Amino acid sequence: MKTFVLVADGGEARLLRVLGRGDARVLKEVERFDNPSARVAARDLTSDLTGRVFSSAGRGPRGQPTSIRHGADSDFDPHAEKVLRFARRLSRKLDVLRRAGEADEFLVAAAPHFLGVLRQLMSRPTRAIVTHELDRDRAHSKEAQIAKALFSAGGNR
Repeated sequence: MKTFVLVADGGEARLLRVLGRGDARVLKEVERFDNPSARVAARDLTSDLTGRVFSSAGRGPRGQPTSIRHGADSDFDPHAEKVLRFARRLSRKLDVLRRAGEADEFLVAAAPHFLGVLRQLMSRPTRAIVTHELDRDRAHSKEAQIAKALFSAGGNR
């Protein structure tokens, strides 16, 4: 069985291959992905301030209409957009592996929020071969620590 492990957070991900069987399983890094914009301040990700708008403020002392100028509010979160793009890139990679017949099974260990984003973006066939998820950020852990978390009795697998 060809098994891969994806460990990720919003800024970094690693794709690992499971080698061996049973207690002799080890992980070997196959590919590393980086999302440097996850480490940049939100103000540095946008090129401009939001637009300006005028709103009516009532009547002045002589009865003339007055207005107030202020910045337009925006719900746009540049970090969320960059994380979404990164998750989309990772889910496409898993799709490519599955379609090429290089993967029979995926295990995913990701920060809780990022795991939710990944779930939504994975195709149904790829999602079907995700046999185990761990909602912990293991992107910076060593391979042995990841294997222990996934394959030990406490790892539910």
